[in-house]
Amino acid sequence: MKVDEVTESGARALYRRGNLSIFIERDLISRIEREIPGAKRSVWSERGWTTGKPVIDELIRVNGARFGVDPYLIFCVIEQESHFKAGAVSPKGARGLMQLMPGTASRFGVRRSMDPAENIFGGTQYLKQLLQMFNGRVDLALASYNAGEGAVLKYGRNVPPYRETREYVKRITKRYGEDKPGSAEKISPLPQK
Repeated sequence: MKVDEVTESGARALYRRGNLSIFIERDLISRIEREIPGAKRSVWSERGWTTGKPVIDELIRVNGARFGVDPYLIFCVIEQESHFKAGAVSPKGARGLMQLMPGTASRFGVRRSMDPAENIFGGTQYLKQLLQMFNGRVDLALASYNAGEGAVLKYGRNVPPYRETREYVKRITKRYGEDKPGSAEKISPLPQK
């Protein structure tokens, strides 16, 4: 969340924005970024992306920070998976913004896949797990997200030769890599605090 002022004290931090003040427990905060006038902004804030729905944008940012996944990557996955439609259901039974299959949703504690908060919470955890499993390789994490990690492992830790999966990986890595210098194929997950 973007605030006007943060005051840190022990186990809590006081956030102020306009007339609103909120105390947040320190263990719920993954990091605090401060803007310095004239300084270059972080890669995560430079992208300028939006779903057009401020609540969804905030859920993406919060869960990205919570699990150490670039919010822009989450945005790109949601855009490809559901085009930001919370009630989307695929022919194979994947549900919600991040198109979670019932088994995956259950694995990450998602009870209501159509609820944007639960869906993004579960989908981001899954994306984080895949990025860790494949050492930050975005292409393999995306291939696993689309075809399942078993398919990527079956083909020797390579993108499976499925047309749908190859197109999926190509579209998202192209979009995700447009604003990044160099290759979009590998990122390092952020360390958790």
